[in-house]
Amino acid sequence: MLYLNEDFDGGELFFPQHDNFTIKPKTGMLLVFSGDINHMHGINQIKSGTRYTHTTFWTKDLYKSSMIEIDKNKGRFKSI
Repeated sequence: MLYLNEDFDGGELFFPQHDNFTIKPKTGMLLVFSGDINHMHGINQIKSGTRYTHTTFWTKDLYKSSMIEIDKNKGRFKSI
């Protein structure tokens, strides 16, 4: 997750399973973490302003990748 601005109130990232560890976004801050069940997370409500981020997801599991899912849905993927 790449934070593109910080001129807003609220919007902190928190991890409830880790004593509500909280991160206050700063412009240019890049956070990388596993989004699995061991790292459940949330975002505090934005009180004012607009929070802009660039977020991406990836997987190490070929069978969960987006292109595989698209190909399966179109009938172009044959499982081994």
